[in-house]
Amino acid sequence: MFLLFTLSQLTGTLLEYRYDESGKIVFMEVVNTTIGYDTLVQNVENLGFEKVEEGYEEQGFSKEASFILYNKRISKVPHGRLTYNVQIEVKEDRYRYVITDLIFHEYERNRYGRYEEKRNGQMALEPLLADADKQWEKHKQTILKKMESEVAILKSEIAAIPVEKEQKSKVKINDNW
Repeated sequence: MFLLFTLSQLTGTLLEYRYDESGKIVFMEVVNTTIGYDTLVQNVENLGFEKVEEGYEEQGFSKEASFILYNKRISKVPHGRLTYNVQIEVKEDRYRYVITDLIFHEYERNRYGRYEEKRNGQMALEPLLADADKQWEKHKQTILKKMESEVAILKSEIAAIPVEKEQKSKVKINDNW
């Protein structure tokens, strides 16, 4: 128990399921940084986020992402795809990420044996996680691990200080040798 507590302190805060006022799952954190506003905006744009709003000393970005959840039986069988929306708001010396709108798209086999999305297989994640199903308990842990890794990558990419590329000087070859 002590080892787990110490490990969580070293790696940062562990994510947990939090709910907003409307009952939706939300992952959110405000991150303070020493990087300037322009560098933060440039790093977020380099990650493929689109601008959604512009204000005085504040800029918002949004991006939709997804990953596949698998049933782990004898072999890995896709159970469905989880889509979510990542929003980033940038201010001077800090930024906030918000991960919301988690939607599960269930997969089934088509007549050719390939897995594809069910026609009416889209469901919000909140009622699915409320069930005490053994499969969804595994998915719950998988989702948390995946979100932790996504947040870690997001933080490292946004906080990266751009390195200016050195231009190599061209060597002039003398024809008189």
